[in-house]
Amino acid sequence: AQNEATVPSSPVTVIITEKGFLTTRSGHDYDLSALNLRVGDAVLKTIECRTTDSICALSQTGRSYTIAVSALPGGRSDGQPLSAFIDLEKGGEIVAWAAADEKSRVLLYADNGLGLVCRTSDLVARPRAGKAFFKPEDGSVLLGMVALDEANPLLACLASKNRLLVFDASEVRLLSAGGKGVMLMGLDEDAKLLTVTAVNDRGLLVRGTGRGGKAREQLLGRRAIGDYIAKRARKGCDLIVANDARRALDRSENAVRILGEDVDRSFGPADK
Repeated sequence: AQNEATVPSSPVTVIITEKGFLTTRSGHDYDLSALNLRVGDAVLKTIECRTTDSICALSQTGRSYTIAVSALPGGRSDGQPLSAFIDLEKGGEIVAWAAADEKSRVLLYADNGLGLVCRTSDLVARPRAGKAFFKPEDGSVLLGMVALDEANPLLACLASKNRLLVFDASEVRLLSAGGKGVMLMGLDEDAKLLTVTAVNDRGLLVRGTGRGGKAREQLLGRRAIGDYIAKRARKGCDLIVANDARRALDRSENAVRILGEDVDRSFGPADK
């Protein structure tokens, strides 16, 4: 999405820090080790785009905000705060970022099991106060955003009580105007959706730390992942991971993650 015709189009890397500062560096594949940030700050996310693009931020309430890349500081700047570019709602917290692009499709998902697919360009909001786009209901919150592509056509949904469901991403319809979405995964009354990631039929690769701090890796291959494949909105099946007697669940960006007393594992697409 272009902002001003007078802005030259060139590759740029947008850098977002953990403390909410934004800056840019020219080109792509930027060496982050050369970056100087404020004391105690660190890189949260980078977005490779162009100077004529806009980036969109989503809060946990489902509100979308837009920042012109050309408005961001560059050079050797350690960044400006998010508040310099948008008026974030009171109590708002940004949970997802993306460059606005008519070709890029993403899935937005909330802890009540609802989700929708949109183009990242659909998220563009001109006012500094943003716009309500994804509308979780009953006090639910937006958890994150998953990039969709042909290489990983399946969605793996993890819910509390160790329930895993895998289904075809094409079952979630495109909603360019936003809304509350459709049910991704059926949930028991006291359960929550924890995370969603895009995978393929090669399976899920489990990486993490086992007892004694030893690194472990486990593959839920083609046959194993088949036990969890069903239609959208089903409740899924118990996730079976060897040698885990007690497990608690949490979420992280673009990975299904299991955290427990002696377990720290992440799930993602299996390698080719």
